[in-house]
Formats: sequence, C-alpha cells, structure tokens
Amino acid sequence: MKSVQFEFEDFYGTVDGLERLDVIYAADQEATRAERLWYRSRFSSPDQATACRSYANTLKHLIGFLRYGVRPVGLKEEHYRLFCQIRERSDTRHFYPTA
Repeated sequence: MKSVQFEFEDFYGTVDGLERLDVIYAADQEATRAERLWYRSRFSSPDQATACRSYANTLKHLIGFLRYGVRPVGLKEEHYRLFCQIRERSDTRHFYPTA
C-alpha cells in the first residue's frame, strides 16, 4: 500500500509525474489492495474501516476521472484539485497522437 493511513495525498505523492496510463494502473492496484484489506481485516476502530473504504472509493473516482473526464458527485474539493493536477501533469500522448 502506498498509503498506510489511507490518505489520498500520500498516493498523490507517489504518482506525481507518471504517465496517465501508469497512474490509472497504480490507482487500480491500490484500490484493489484497499478493498481487500477492508473485506479481510478487522479494524481496531470503525473510523479506520471507514477511512479504508473511502480511500478505495476516491481511487476509483480518480480512475473514472482520468479515463472519462467525469467529475464524481460528492468528491471533496481538495481531492478534485489533486485530480486536476494529476491529469495536467500526466503525459497525454497515448490519447492524442501526433501524426
């Protein structure tokens, strides 16, 4: 897991500067790990379980945002700003070929 505390900002720091497809792949892997942890683990507090589930959902929203440009309903404003920064900094040449 890239974020032990289930903070999206930690994940953001690890993918900053990667190409868009690499960010999507990393987010997919991280969301899968978080969901598996949520299903299999017994957390010491309900807050940890909620944070884990919320982290997985935020990563899924990032994937949808990068693939389709869809802004998820109910997304925190600071996460939306980070989504936009990731999209701007990621390499888009896979989606817009120059020929």
